[in-house]
Amino acid sequence: MTTINRNRGLTEQAAETAVDSACRMLRLPTVRAKFPELAEAAVRDQMTYRGFLAELLMAECDDRNRRRSERRIKAAAFPRQKTLREFDFDANPGIDPATVHTLASSEWVKKGEPLCLIGDSGTGKSHLLIALGTEAAMAGYRVKYTLATKLVNELVEAADDKQLNKTITRYGRVDLLCIDELGYMGTPSRGAELLFQVLTEREEKNSLAIASNEAFSGWAKTFTDPRLCAAIVDRLTFGGTIIETGTDSYRLAQTRARDQAAGRPHRPRHFLPQQACTRRPEATKPRTGALTDHGWDAGMAVGDLAGHSVRGRTALAVGARCAQVRQVGFGGRPRRTDGHVLRLETPGAGTTRDRVHAP
Repeated sequence: MTTINRNRGLTEQAAETAVDSACRMLRLPTVRAKFPELAEAAVRDQMTYRGFLAELLMAECDDRNRRRSERRIKAAAFPRQKTLREFDFDANPGIDPATVHTLASSEWVKKGEPLCLIGDSGTGKSHLLIALGTEAAMAGYRVKYTLATKLVNELVEAADDKQLNKTITRYGRVDLLCIDELGYMGTPSRGAELLFQVLTEREEKNSLAIASNEAFSGWAKTFTDPRLCAAIVDRLTFGGTIIETGTDSYRLAQTRARDQAAGRPHRPRHFLPQQACTRRPEATKPRTGALTDHGWDAGMAVGDLAGHSVRGRTALAVGARCAQVRQVGFGGRPRRTDGHVLRLETPGAGTTRDRVHAP
């Protein structure tokens, strides 16, 4: 074995060049970036050689851990960034801060225990789900976030493409699977059966966290098969933690607070003021019109229509698919009168939103 003798009389510039080249070869980007700064600090603080070397290596290790955490958080596919520091426990006193901070240690992920967050919309379920998932990713666990409907659709497509086993294995491999909005929409029997296979794959091996706006007693509306519903609830609750976030919406409370601070009475966005339009009492139920896909009565008067915003004296109709609002008379003929009524119709392709001018 041949030993290469190094020149110990390197100048400062030559030494920095050698360190830079060696760090590139050894893939130590943090040492390469922080070496000049730490070297000056070592001279100033009269650090020993061992102390200086320890500072360099610890800086590299800390930066690598940070980059790994960022990659795991990115791989989890969270829809937005949420942290426990941002969660307002005072706004929801029903949630025990001690329980949440205990979960933040991710010990439950290590043990493969489930977590259920149950409560109405706007009570902080998704915030806690994402925040606790982020804590688990930062602790070194592999995390995956998905919506319940998206997961079911992916499983159905995988089954059609004969890739179901690979998909179930992929979801079973992560340390923590976060399923959001479970129970918001009904699940077909085939989708429920495929979802059950994912839960079975992870049972007592890897952790599962879900957020649902429906109490367990109402899950029969989502999973229509009673036996399958009972089996899913059993797997999601066995040995796990259940947090009820309550019914008071934080977002609605914030909206009310902003309205009060601005000196205006709170009024839900989906209602138009009654004074926005003058109408005759009989205009509430016109003889023309039909029900829409949104479940609204086609002949509702302006003050009763959902999904509108007001800009001065103009109302723009909005909705899941941009409902079309037209002025019609009592006989179905378009006309402008002080007692006009409105009819909601589902627009076809390319239909734009019509403006409705209050008289």
